[in-house]
Amino acid sequence: MCTRMSEVAQASGGGGPGASGEIAKPGKRWPVGEEGCGDGAYRRAPCVLGRGAFRGAQRGEGAAPVLEVAPRAGGIAAIAGDPLCVREALHAYSARLGRPPVGAGSKAGTVHPIMEFSTLHDHGGSVPAVPSCILDPIRDQFLALLPVHEDKHPLGCHNPRISDAVVFDRLVQVLVFGCGYERAADEHCSATTLRRRRDEWIAHGVMESLRLLALAAYDRMIGLELDHLSADGCLTKAPSGGECAGKSPVDRAKLGLKRSQLTDGSGIPLITEPAPANTPDHTLLPTTLDRFTALEQALGPLPEHPRLALDAGYDYRIVHDDLASRKIDARIAPRGAKTPIQTGGRWVVERTNSWMNNFGKLRRCTERRKAAVEFYLALAATLITLRSLIRHAWTLYRWNTRPQSPRIR
Repeated sequence: MCTRMSEVAQASGGGGPGASGEIAKPGKRWPVGEEGCGDGAYRRAPCVLGRGAFRGAQRGEGAAPVLEVAPRAGGIAAIAGDPLCVREALHAYSARLGRPPVGAGSKAGTVHPIMEFSTLHDHGGSVPAVPSCILDPIRDQFLALLPVHEDKHPLGCHNPRISDAVVFDRLVQVLVFGCGYERAADEHCSATTLRRRRDEWIAHGVMESLRLLALAAYDRMIGLELDHLSADGCLTKAPSGGECAGKSPVDRAKLGLKRSQLTDGSGIPLITEPAPANTPDHTLLPTTLDRFTALEQALGPLPEHPRLALDAGYDYRIVHDDLASRKIDARIAPRGAKTPIQTGGRWVVERTNSWMNNFGKLRRCTERRKAAVEFYLALAATLITLRSLIRHAWTLYRWNTRPQSPRIR
């Protein structure tokens, strides 16, 4: 646990806040001028301070705080709200214990063994792009869907194949952060491997199968509200062009992408159809509804007369006729009239569009092929579906890896 450090030990031989007994003020910095720290430079590094030891030092009980300090550019300082130079306090504490001063007998910036340098990798590696309670089950199910890889090299001298789990985690980072493949690559997995494995999985259709499994699991445990549907379009940027890019009517004719989104009554994404940004919303509705009909193979029988909420962009005779032929009860906002978004339950699809735009790759799509765009759309829909499943199941079920709170992102 981190806490604010407002005082340092009063006994110190150096020239700093501990020497004069001056109390630290929030936001104040102290110059570090000792050997190995740089004259007149300001250094900051994370400091973790035990609550009990710190309170004991405040009461004057002689229990000096035990710090866990990380170096930055050769200097040692503390942050935790109030940046202080703690080298003098460390010298004083070491002297009281009869131990060598901090950094003595070693190169500058080295700390006594009681102060362990802490970095992100010491605590288990980098922070995942998605909470483990969501990412782990999706990864396990995805790996189970992959076909067995056959090495067809004639001489059998390929380099060792990168683990599918490693590649999958990198692609999740690409989706969440919207970064390029070169940024997500490292010494363990190259950008070429990411693209090649992505194309291999697209050819097998594994991501779409994963999305359907997530929908089926949600329907079995929570229940999809398929008798109350909502649909709408969403415009995003597509600066790299491609098959799903067109001139955006709301962004000075810059290249953009449109998503035709169909959701159930609670906002679970059922169908996401990509198209160029200059495609009218109502022209994408038949394709979206055709894909919805195909969900019957994965979800079982669909409602015979579902209700569909649409905004004024779908108020055309051709849309009314098409919905009547499909036996869908249309709730379309009339053109030219101000209709609240709550009318007909259209707000759920707007919320789903916001959920989808939280992914950087969808907010600013740089993929040029439609198959690649659909790959990331299916992955994003899977993450959203499983997150909603965990949130709803948190109050209904108990399991070993149940998160401490339903408020997960």
